This record gives sequence, C-alpha cells and structure tokens, in this order.
Amino acid sequence: MELVPVRHFLIIGLLLSWLAVTQANAEVWPGKQWAVATPESQGLSSSGLDAAAEYAMKHGGGSGCVIRRGYLVKEWGSVTARADIKSATKGTIGATALGLAVDDGLVKLDDLAVEHYPALGTEKRENAERGWLGQITVRQLATMTAGFDNGRPPLLVYRPGTSGIYSNDTANMLAELLTIRFHEDLSTLMKRRVLDPIGLSPDDWAWRENGYRAKTVNGFKSREFASGITITHRGLARLGYLYLREGNWNGRQILSKEYIRTATQPTDVPSPWPYYAFYWGSNARGSIPDMPNDCYWALGLGDSFVLVCRSLDIVLVRLGTGSTKSQLPGDDNWGERVAGLFRHVVRAVEAEKDSEASRDTQP
Repeated sequence: MELVPVRHFLIIGLLLSWLAVTQANAEVWPGKQWAVATPESQGLSSSGLDAAAEYAMKHGGGSGCVIRRGYLVKEWGSVTARADIKSATKGTIGATALGLAVDDGLVKLDDLAVEHYPALGTEKRENAERGWLGQITVRQLATMTAGFDNGRPPLLVYRPGTSGIYSNDTANMLAELLTIRFHEDLSTLMKRRVLDPIGLSPDDWAWRENGYRAKTVNGFKSREFASGITITHRGLARLGYLYLREGNWNGRQILSKEYIRTATQPTDVPSPWPYYAFYWGSNARGSIPDMPNDCYWALGLGDSFVLVCRSLDIVLVRLGTGSTKSQLPGDDNWGERVAGLFRHVVRAVEAEKDSEASRDTQP
C-alpha cells in the first residue's frame, strides 16, 4: 500500500481552510425570498432587535425589517402590505434613475439642466425673468440647491447654488428631464433596469400616476420623484441592499460604485440640511450623534425609510402609515428621527459583542 505524502495532506488542509474562509466571506443574495437567520448567528442580540421593533410599532405601527450580511434577522408587521413611502421615493427611485443616466452617459452632473430640458421651471413668468434658469445644473436639481421654493408650481427664489431649500417640484423637474433623455416612461425603465433584476415582483411595488405635474413630457408618460411609490418593506430592503453592495447585485453592476459614493455624500454647496446628499440623508460629516458616519437614508412623510450602514453591513427598513401619526420622536429633525430607531439596532450589535466577550472569558 502506497503512503500518501504528508505534503498532500498539508495542501488539502490549506485548500479546505481557504474554502471555509471564502464561504464565510461570501456575500449572500436573496432569491425570491430573503434568506433568514437568527440574530445571534449574525452578531446581533434578539432582545435588542425586539426593542427596535417595539420602538417602531409604538409610534404609529407600520412594518419593517433588519437585514444583516444579506440575511433577514428581524421583521415586524405585515409582510405583504405596501406603504406609500412619500419622499423616500426621491432617494430610492429618483437618485437611482439619475445614476442610470449618468452611467449611460446621457447626462453629466454638472450639465446645465436647460440643455436637456429647455422648458425647465418656466411655469411662472418670474422664473424666466430672473435670468437664473440657464444656470441650474443637474447636480443642483438632485441636491435641492437649484433655488426653487416648495410652491406648485415653484418660484425661483435663490440664485442656483447659493442656498438650499426643500422643493418637491425640483425633484419632479429632474424626473421630467430624465424622461426626455431616456425617451421612456421611467416606471418602465426602472422595472427593466433595476427592480426586476433585484427581484421585486409586481406585487411588491407600484408607482402611481402623476398627482401634481403634467401627465406627459415631450410626448412621453411622465412620473414624479417627489412621491408616488408604494412598496413592501422587503422590497424596499432590496433597494437598500443594492446600495449597500455599491450598485452590484450578485455579480451584475446595476449602478457604478463611483455614482453610489457620490450620491450618498453630503453636497459641498448649501443644502436644506448639513447631511443632505442626492435626496439621501448622509451622516458622513457626523451630523447625527451615536450613528456611524457611513450611514445614509431615504426618508418620507410618516417616517417610512430605508437606512444603509456599510460598516455594520446592515439595511434597516421602517414603513410608516404615510402620515404624521406614524412619525418617530425627534420633532422636525429628520435625521434624528431615523437615528432614534437605528440606535436600537446599533445597541443590539454592541450587546451581542459584550455577550461574546463574556462567553470567551468563561473558564
């Protein structure tokens, strides 16, 4: 009987070790359903996540979930109910559609908006008379620094790039600009390019007809970014997970990493808040205490939101009821209202770390 050389066993052992490490570090992707894991198996305490769910439900009900390392580790409320996420449409759908256009070379962020959309903002005569319309860039539309107020139709009250002001129709103007550039209904575009590839079914989401803007633009069916998306919490978690993985979905690059990083960083010019990015809130400047600096979130009326935290490998979704009755504590501080719930999740991570450390010191 021929003996197997020792070096063969060493090689086999190294290969098995490499395989184990590779499998441990492999990213997990949802199929038709999210893979489910216990909180403890993913470094979270069950009691801590229970506290997070109780906090969310206490303030207006709704539903939500926590995704860690690609696993669904906590869920509350209805799995199938869709919620109107209001202004969270801006970040999740609006910023994503802009990213597709940037990656396709259809627009550049510092292009003058009127080059692509000559009728931009001319609903009020005063807008054209100010002479500022031709100075507005695509980036300023995406960061609400174009100078429009929140009227319907909006009035151009600041020179573009000099001040930030919350303006729903600024986002809607960008939607119309992108409709013109894509020559397509943005709902059809998003379904084909993003939502189908990441696994959202027709039951998971819908985009209502325009409520405040023209039904068509340049002959194409038009949509609004300011609001309009209804979606399940599991569906919204998929959009958050796409951003967590920097635009990649199971090997398919849907949005470029470069765009994701740009869109989720606070703008250098004045904006409505110090943490405002491309319709996403961002804690990159540490504006919100007790929250990792790499967190960012898209939030809508009634505190429906998706939060992404790369350092903790977490996506948190909370769906409210679409009214102020489901608003979380924090008064008018939007970032603080999001952080109030997320801090419970962070404490769940820290509690499990303490538990692991305690177990390691046991004799």
